[in-house]
Amino acid sequence: MQIAIIEARYPYKMSYLDEWLQAWKSFASNSQVFNVLKVSEVKTLKRTLSKFDLVVVLHSVTADSNKWLDDLSDTLSNRKCPVILFVGNEYSNPWLSIEVRLKNIARIAPDIIATQLPQKSGDFLYEGLGVKIVETPHALPLKRTANIEKQKREIDLGFRGFDYPWFLLDSDRNKILKDVSGLYSSQNLSIDVSTTERLDKDDWYSFLHNCKVTVASEGGSRYIFRNDDVWGEALRFLDSSSSKKLLGNDFPGAKILRSLPANVKKNLRSIGKFVGKEQGATSVLSSTILEEVLKRINVEDYQFVSGKALTSRHLDAIFCGTWQILAPGNYNGVLKAGIHYSEWDAAKPLSVLEEAEEAVHANKSSKAYEELLEKNSHLSRINNLIDTLEP
Repeated sequence: MQIAIIEARYPYKMSYLDEWLQAWKSFASNSQVFNVLKVSEVKTLKRTLSKFDLVVVLHSVTADSNKWLDDLSDTLSNRKCPVILFVGNEYSNPWLSIEVRLKNIARIAPDIIATQLPQKSGDFLYEGLGVKIVETPHALPLKRTANIEKQKREIDLGFRGFDYPWFLLDSDRNKILKDVSGLYSSQNLSIDVSTTERLDKDDWYSFLHNCKVTVASEGGSRYIFRNDDVWGEALRFLDSSSSKKLLGNDFPGAKILRSLPANVKKNLRSIGKFVGKEQGATSVLSSTILEEVLKRINVEDYQFVSGKALTSRHLDAIFCGTWQILAPGNYNGVLKAGIHYSEWDAAKPLSVLEEAEEAVHANKSSKAYEELLEKNSHLSRINNLIDTLEP
């Protein structure tokens, strides 16, 4: 099978994007990767599209921009082979129109939307597109380090990532990180927690290998909406109350900015803030402004569904033999409390700590990896999608 794999390749620190790319390249007998950020590669895709048996659009194309899928729409809407479209960042964002995203998907009319969401939530979000929706959660990486269970770990509790932004309307991860970090600190255990950086793949795995336990919640938000109306009043208030201009994800120059080295982007963003321009999705609101913004978001006036889901963060920890303390949740039905992680209970924190310490001692995370791998590898996910394509 010859597969065209389409990605948005720019300097990012999201290990799962590379894992999915390598998985599809390994699956295909012959593949070619196209970077939608390069006009020359999009033109080559259009010229050579007829030779491929399948097109796979990876998460990165839809995660942070609506422009990139739009750039592909004319080419892919005229294809003769099937298209599998993965969707990244399946949550509502006031600066990245979900209505535009859905229209772009409808124009391409993929044969399958591979959603990270639970099936029920995916069916709701993409209802009316006339497309087959297949629940396709993140998967376990392969090629584990030998003798990982014998590796000495110096950090009792570790975490790397950013605070969840306010517009997710979901503070579960921020809260559990604060609560569990406080517990470990109160017991004089070693912690290494940062909410100001994200690590690249190699550094992330290295960090997890040095941690006994990490902490998280389900990814995403309690609320996914199919339209942008829910944000209208809040954005109008922000525009009227702030002296700075908050930019949408696809502001002029965004494509160029994303392609620049991280240190250059950081400096340019600092200059932008100085002159009163900031990307809305990464902005931090003062507590006073945030309180007023949240008053203007009436979620009950709109149809929504939960967007809570398993993430690569959870599976990366299992891959690295790191036990997890997780907020209560479903985790796409893949992870089970007490077997694959310790469920956080704020009323019984010491009991959770004791369970986690016993799990570390018994190497339960490595056992979880062996148990989960067969049905939760990238290959198993890909085979399920290919089987679904066939009549």
